Amino acid sequence: MTGYLFFHLKISLPAFLILFLFLRLNVFSNKITLIGLYALVLKTFIPAGLWRLPAFSDFPGTGYSYEEGISAALTSASAAAFNPDKILFTVWMLVAALMSAYAVFSMTAVNRRLKKDRKVKSPELHRIFNDLKPEFCRNRRVSLHISSYFTLPFVWYQKGWLVIIPSSLKTREPVEIKGIISHELSHIRRFDVIKFSILHIMRILFFFSPFIHFAVREIMIHEEIETDADALRTAGIDAVLFADTILLVTESGKPKHYLTPAFTIFEDKRRLKMRLLNLFRKKNTGKPGKHAIFLCWITAMGLLFSFSPVSNTAAAVKNSQFLKPLKAGRITMHFGENINPITKKPYSHKGIDIAAPGGTVINAAIGGPVIKSEFDADYGYYIIISNPGGFETVYAHLMKNTVTEGMTVKTGDMIGTVGSTGKSTGPHLHFEIHLNGNAVNPENYINF
Repeated sequence: MTGYLFFHLKISLPAFLILFLFLRLNVFSNKITLIGLYALVLKTFIPAGLWRLPAFSDFPGTGYSYEEGISAALTSASAAAFNPDKILFTVWMLVAALMSAYAVFSMTAVNRRLKKDRKVKSPELHRIFNDLKPEFCRNRRVSLHISSYFTLPFVWYQKGWLVIIPSSLKTREPVEIKGIISHELSHIRRFDVIKFSILHIMRILFFFSPFIHFAVREIMIHEEIETDADALRTAGIDAVLFADTILLVTESGKPKHYLTPAFTIFEDKRRLKMRLLNLFRKKNTGKPGKHAIFLCWITAMGLLFSFSPVSNTAAAVKNSQFLKPLKAGRITMHFGENINPITKKPYSHKGIDIAAPGGTVINAAIGGPVIKSEFDADYGYYIIISNPGGFETVYAHLMKNTVTEGMTVKTGDMIGTVGSTGKSTGPHLHFEIHLNGNAVNPENYINF
């Protein structure tokens, strides 16, 4: 857990700088900007790449030294309860749960208010709504709710889609009402409620990350810009009149955080100015625009697959030097949080267990001087080898050590045989890799 947070924060800083330049240059179309924003948020959410989340203890300062690993290989229940990763994870989930509860409470409050709300009749608004509905949501259940309580237009779901329009706007010009209703119907057509819900969940989960909060707000305003464009294009509304409508609604009340798309979601001047300017921005509809979007997607995918948590040194070792310590065997316990097979209590497993018949030859996964070759009550017969690049490899529960302390072995040399010495439930090799004194996941370095 500590490792994941460390890497998230490590990626967030360059991502924030990229985002800042991306927005300030303002040379890309709104669609390309949105692609870049989503890619940067995904990059910080999955910092190690698209297909693999980093192991929670693969980063400096989150593992144990090999001496601590030997003494704590079978951690007691009390020690496991005070694991820093578990405490951090518990605090993280507790705060996220409280924020989620508040979000649910807010949504429930809106639901209750809508049920109690006194509906205002307006034949003119219903006529405009009924004219626009087939153009945006022909096959969906959508109705108009003119509210005497809410002060800003927004979209809600309550046994069907609702377009909420404040009663204070019913006296406005039909063209203004047409712009507002078109915008809200476009939110429904574009599935913005789902997008905004996912973004709010990310904001809750990453409540500690200023980058996520900033990026989510930027995504929301750019989604609003896309919704504006869709509404103008579908309903044939004049951009100047629509800009006046945005200013009118913005002045009628402060934005409410209903966790759902609304006509005005932010009141700061920079985002309002950006939204208004995009109404008059010349749209590129030719091939260059399509090519630019394609190149942006390629860049975004490259960004998602980049930044492996394995360092350059580690990657070089993985690609060229590490070998399997056993030619044949089956992994019976992976790295990280597991249940102790002896005490049946949760504990942090600092390596992997590979089951193999007793007497199976163990080879050095990587060469180097032997710094330990002795017996331990927990690890049984074990060997520690110092390796290049700040690595150390640990081999435990051996039947017999065939190397002694002070010897230098080569990669692939025989160093012992599989056994079940120490605290063990059967013949297997317990294998660890340490980088700069910290336990890391062997499966990140060797293709077992």
